[in-house]
Amino acid sequence: MFRVFVRHQVKDFNAWHEGYRKYYDLQRDLNMSADAVQRDVEDPTRLTVVHDFSSMDDVKRYMSLPNLKGLMDDIGVIGKPDIWITEKVL
Repeated sequence: MFRVFVRHQVKDFNAWHEGYRKYYDLQRDLNMSADAVQRDVEDPTRLTVVHDFSSMDDVKRYMSLPNLKGLMDDIGVIGKPDIWITEKVL
């Protein structure tokens, strides 16, 4: 299993969440098997979003979406996100 972590800031959590859920079908079409959203305890506009995939090929498809930045901008992401990818080993 491969996990993508995306940490970013949003203008407004409720507006971001509404927009994020609009892309649920797209996420499933890209074989994302699970997701989670964590919010910073000191700044509720700072989020860490987690996406799980069964293969690195699926991760690459997701990360190379030509309109990914535009989608993030549309739902209120501010600035450039921090992104890292891990592989489950235990």
